Amino acid sequence: YRIVEKIGAGGMGEVYLGEDTKLGRKVAMKFLPSHLVSDEEIRTRFVREARTLAKLNHPNVVSVYEVSEFNGRPYYVMELVEGESLRHYAHEKPLPTDLIIEYAIQICQGLGEAHRAGIVHRDIKASNIIVDSKGRIRILDFGLAAVAGDEGLTRTGSTLGTVCYMSPEQVSGREIDHRSDLFSLGIVLYELISGRSPFKRENEGATLKAIIEDIPEPLTRYKSDVPDKLQDIIRKLLEKDKELRYQSAEGVIADLKRLVYDSKSIPESRSKSYSKRPLVYISAFVLMVIITGGYFYVMSPASRSELEKPVLAVLPFTNLGSDEDQYFSEGITDEIRARLNTLEGVRILSRNSVEKYRNADKTPEEMGRELGADYLLEGTIRWDKSSEIERLRITPQLIQTSNNYQLWSRSYERTMTQIFALQAEIAGQISEQLGVTLLESRQHGSDTAPTDNLEAYDYYLRGLEMTRKGIFKTTTLQEAISMFDSAIALDPNFALAWAQKSKATTEYSFGFLGIDDPFTIGARTSAERALTLDPYLTEGHIALGTYYNFTESNYEKALAEFDLADPGTGGNAGLSEAIGIVKMRQGKWEEAAGQFEEAAHIDPLNTRRYYWLAVCYAEMRDFAKANRYINRSYTLVPDNDDAVFLKLFINLLQYGKIEAGEYKFKDITGVTGVARASSWKLSMSNAFGLWRFLPKKYHTAEMIEELLAHRYEQAEHKIYFNVGELYRLMDMPEISAVYYDSAYTVLLQIVKANPDDYHMVAMLAVACARLGMNDEAVAAGQRAKELMSVDDCHW
Repeated sequence: YRIVEKIGAGGMGEVYLGEDTKLGRKVAMKFLPSHLVSDEEIRTRFVREARTLAKLNHPNVVSVYEVSEFNGRPYYVMELVEGESLRHYAHEKPLPTDLIIEYAIQICQGLGEAHRAGIVHRDIKASNIIVDSKGRIRILDFGLAAVAGDEGLTRTGSTLGTVCYMSPEQVSGREIDHRSDLFSLGIVLYELISGRSPFKRENEGATLKAIIEDIPEPLTRYKSDVPDKLQDIIRKLLEKDKELRYQSAEGVIADLKRLVYDSKSIPESRSKSYSKRPLVYISAFVLMVIITGGYFYVMSPASRSELEKPVLAVLPFTNLGSDEDQYFSEGITDEIRARLNTLEGVRILSRNSVEKYRNADKTPEEMGRELGADYLLEGTIRWDKSSEIERLRITPQLIQTSNNYQLWSRSYERTMTQIFALQAEIAGQISEQLGVTLLESRQHGSDTAPTDNLEAYDYYLRGLEMTRKGIFKTTTLQEAISMFDSAIALDPNFALAWAQKSKATTEYSFGFLGIDDPFTIGARTSAERALTLDPYLTEGHIALGTYYNFTESNYEKALAEFDLADPGTGGNAGLSEAIGIVKMRQGKWEEAAGQFEEAAHIDPLNTRRYYWLAVCYAEMRDFAKANRYINRSYTLVPDNDDAVFLKLFINLLQYGKIEAGEYKFKDITGVTGVARASSWKLSMSNAFGLWRFLPKKYHTAEMIEELLAHRYEQAEHKIYFNVGELYRLMDMPEISAVYYDSAYTVLLQIVKANPDDYHMVAMLAVACARLGMNDEAVAAGQRAKELMSVDDCHW
C-alpha cells in the first residue's frame, strides 16, 4: 500500500487515503494512534473492530480487506467510501422526507445484519453514516462495538460513545443490547428532520439528564410536512424504556415500508383503467351483493329454524382517529366479533357479510331486514396518542332492529394495556342484554388475551391485514411474515401469530421448495409451535393442515388437522377454503367447489375466495363460471396479479391461445414488477409467450440483474433456470445455455440426493431439453410423470 494523505482522525484511530499498488485501487487505511499502541486493551479493541467488520458482508456496511501491522502499529484496510455523512445533510443540506425514510430503511438493514451477527455498534451517530456516490447508505466505525461472547470487552466501557447520541441505558451504565442502537438511530432521524439534536444541551451533564428525562419536541414544530406515522416511529425509537422501544431493526423496517406503501398515490393509468373496466365486472360484483343480501333476507327471523336463534350483526366500528389507524379499528371489531361467536343461542354474521353497511345511509330496520338480523352492534373507536400514555375509547351500542330501540350503550375508556380485558367486558355486557350466557367450556378462552404485549398485537393486526389482500402475492406475503416475526419477537408465546406466520410462509413457498428446505421447515415448526402453546387453536390446526397439503401433499394428515379445527357458530372461511384445496387435489371436484362456495358465502368480499372458485371451475372446464369468478376476484382487488395470470391461464385452456386479458397484463406489470414475481409466475409467462407483451425496459439485462440481486429469495437452481429462460426469450442463446448448464449441474446434484422430488426432476427435464440433451430430457420427464401422476394430484 502507498499512503496518499491523512483524511480523518478520532479517538480510536487515524484514517489515511491509500492506494493498493497490486490491484490499483484506492482504499481507506485506519491506524491505531501511536500514543495508544502501548495500551494492550486498546490494541485488542482496535483489532477486534477490524474482525467485527470482517464478519459482516452487507451492502450498507463498509467492507474490510486486510488486517496487519506496520512498525508495531496495528492497522486495517477497508474499502474507500466516498460521499457525505448524514451530519452534512442534517445541518447543511436538508433532505426531503421521502429520502430520509429511504435512508432509514437502509440503515436498519445494515444494523439488522450486525445485530443478527451478535454485534451492537454502540456509536451510531450522523457522522458515522455516509451516503456514498451511488446514493447508498454505509455504516462506518465499529470501534466501540460490543460482540456477543466477547465478555472481556462487553462488560466494560458501557458508557463509551458520543454523548448526545447515547441511549438511556448507556448513560446509566446499565447493560446494553441492540435496542440501544435503535435509540441512537431515532436521534439521527430526529436530527435529519429537524436539523438539531433532541437532547443536546449547554453542557454534557445537562445532555445526559435530558436523555434520561426529557421528551423531545414534536417534529412538526420544525418541519410541517412530517407524516404522523413517521413521528410515531421516531417516538417509539426514542422510548426511554427499551422494553417499550422497537425490539428489532426489522420491526422498524416493516413500519417504514408500510408508511411508504400507504403514502403512495394510485397511478393515473391505473385509475383510468379501472374506470374503463368492462361493465360485466361491475355487474358481477353488484349481482354478488344482491345475492348475498337476498340470502339473508330469506333467512329472516320469521323463517328461522326451530332453534329460533336470534341473529346479531356486528357492523364495522367507526374509526374516529387518523386514517392510518383504520387497520386497528378493523382488528378490534374482528376481535369483538370473534368473542361474541362464543355466545350460546346467538348466530353472529361474518365480517364481510356486513361490510357493505359501513357508513351506509340506512335505518337499523332496513339493515336488519336485509341482513335477517334481530340486533345490530355498532360503535366508535378513538385511539388517543397525544399523551405519553396512549388511551383508547370504545363506545358500542346494541340496537333491536324491529323497533330501532337502543337496548344498551356504554362508553369505555382504557389505557392500551387494558384492551383485551375491555373486549371481554363488552362481550359480557352484550350477553347479559341478550339474556344468554357464555358457553361454559369457552368461558376461560373468551377472557384470555391472545397476547399481553400491545406492540406485538399491533404487528399481528398489520400482518393479518396484509394476508387479506390476495393470494400468493409475494411481496405482500413477505411483509406479512415480517410483521408476524416482529410480533413473535416481542411475545414468543403469541400462538395466533405463530399460526398466521406458518400459513403465510406455506403460501409464499407454494410447495415448490421441498420439505427439507429451511423455509418450509419454518412453516411446519411455526404451526407446531402454535399448537404447543394452544392445542385447541383453530388457526393452528388450519396452518398445520395447510402445510401438510401444500408441502408434503399428504391429504390424510391435512384433513385430520382440519377435522380438529373448530369452525365456530358462524363458520370459518379459511377452513372451508383449505378443505376445498385438498378436495380439488384429490379430484373430488364437486366437493371442492362446494367448499369454495361456502367460503365465499361466509366471506363474500374477499378476493381469494373467488380465485379458488375460478381455479376449480377452470380445472373442471366450466369456463363460464371460471371467468365469472376470476373477474369478480379481479374487481375486488384490481392490482391482483394472481388474478391476471389465472385469467390468462383460463384463456389458454379455453382457446389454446391468449386472447382476452392481454391489456391487463400490460397494466399489471407496471404495478407488480415482473422481475420480482415468484418463479412459478415466470414459468407461466414463459409458457404463454408473454415476453412480447412486457414493457421494453424488461427486455434488457436490467431484468436479469434484478433477478440476480434477489438470488437469496429463491434457491440457486431457480435463479440459474429462470435467468437462462429470460436470456432465451431475449434471443441470446449462447448466454442462455451458460445459465441452463449451471442450472443443470445444480439440479443433477439435487435429484441425486432427492430422486423422488418430482418438482426437481421435472425442472431437470426442461433444463436438459434447453441444452439439446433430448434423451435425458425425455427420461427425466417420464420419471417426473411417474412421481406425480394425476392420481397423486388432480389439480
